[in-house]
Amino acid sequence: GDGIWDKQSGVLRMRQDNEGGIWFTTYSQGVIYLPPDWNRFTSIIKADGTPLEKLDMRDITSDGEGGFWVASIYDLYWLKRGSSTLVHEADMRDFGADVINSIYIRDDGSIWVAYGNGLLLYDPRRNGVRPGPWDGSRPIDASVWYMHEEPNGTLWLSFANGRTRRYHPSGEAYPEGDAEKLINSYGVNGAKFSAASDGTLWYAGADGLYRLRSGRFEPVPGGRIPDISAFRFAGPRQLWLARRGAVETYRWDGRELALEYSLTHADGLPDVDIGDICISTKNRGWLATARGLWLYSPERDSLRMFGAGSGLPDPNLLLTNLQVG
Repeated sequence: GDGIWDKQSGVLRMRQDNEGGIWFTTYSQGVIYLPPDWNRFTSIIKADGTPLEKLDMRDITSDGEGGFWVASIYDLYWLKRGSSTLVHEADMRDFGADVINSIYIRDDGSIWVAYGNGLLLYDPRRNGVRPGPWDGSRPIDASVWYMHEEPNGTLWLSFANGRTRRYHPSGEAYPEGDAEKLINSYGVNGAKFSAASDGTLWYAGADGLYRLRSGRFEPVPGGRIPDISAFRFAGPRQLWLARRGAVETYRWDGRELALEYSLTHADGLPDVDIGDICISTKNRGWLATARGLWLYSPERDSLRMFGAGSGLPDPNLLLTNLQVG
């Protein structure tokens, strides 16, 4: 197509940086940036002179410093904070990997790289793979699409075949318990997982919210809320969620959830499915929907829509995973 946006483009993943800007990884049109003023898009369409549409972009994650790591089919690129240039950092084929599926950054800056039927831990500081059980030599059950690491090093892997497993830091799989059975019964969706500020994994099941305690998902007090499509924490004491017909914020005191704000159809919320939610540093919620990207501010009681007229390549963002940078 002509120009940046065309009918063949599509959004794969979105991340929000510390200043409130939104970064989009697209299927055929590169990396797109929506500045905090929300009025225009800035597009990054090349890496080292090569059009991104030829590199098959796969995933994007924060670098923890206001920039981003971007994965193509084989390579990792670094987009430093304040820069509009993607810098090539590593070819994962040099470390025995093949087609990259997803990436996940750890607190220490190293990056989990899931590829084909394998997984490795890449260390950008020394441009190498860390030795250990996940050095690329251990085959795994299937392609990994979602990852989460607990503070104790336990690694959750959700596979393309619909199964989810937990792994000990040694690399050995835990026996399948109640936690895995609960997730596998509902299916895997990245928007239905979120880690609290203490690292505890929470999950939205069909009948409400659960949190992981002693290897089991237990119902959250005050969290019996059906039809949750997505939820995210906004700090240690607040949780946002989207459910059928409403977007709500809850106060969490460490013991029980209590409703704070609620936006419903009666308040102007459109009758549209919400696939994911992302919270800005200004405590505003970005909603990925089948009819564009919406911005909700509880304090201002305002709702703003961004669609095709705002430059989005495809207003249907229902399958897009939003993640804060």
